Amino acid sequence: MAKMPKKKDVSAAAALLGSIGGAKAAGAGWRAYASKKTPQELSELARKAVLTRWAKTTPQERLAHSRKMQRARKHKSRAARKSRKPARNG
Repeated sequence: MAKMPKKKDVSAAAALLGSIGGAKAAGAGWRAYASKKTPQELSELARKAVLTRWAKTTPQERLAHSRKMQRARKHKSRAARKSRKPARNG
């Protein structure tokens, strides 16, 4: 990691910040790569990425995530029931 420049050396600080922002352009390579793939190939790539990501988690992390998603679904369904207005008779 680069050393932080002194306060008076503004141009060096700007250069440091610019190099950090340069990482955003890395996504352009993926967009070019993905534009040449069929939807089926992109789906397969995404599936492999998810499996790889989940393979790195522990069983405890997977269980915690599963419980978190269950709570979110319950909360969402409760909120949907509350937001329904009763029918007006009259």
